[in-house]
Amino acid sequence: MAAINSKSQQESLGQRIAELRKRQALTLARLAEVCELSEATLSRIENGHSAVSAQHLFALSKYLKVDIADFFRDDAAPLSP
Repeated sequence: MAAINSKSQQESLGQRIAELRKRQALTLARLAEVCELSEATLSRIENGHSAVSAQHLFALSKYLKVDIADFFRDDAAPLSP
């Protein structure tokens, strides 16, 4: 798995997290709570302004029911139709 080494990769990851959260009708507050993040931190992650730790990425993928690798696929297109 490649490291997130650019602002655009960080933004892409954040956008995918936000989209998955919204698809499941989860509030920012709820997802932050179950993943033991502050709402402000999760918001910064979703907006590409903050990196996400491996521990929190695991928690996010588990709660959102996606494989961590899906966040990093090169061909990971936006999830919206």
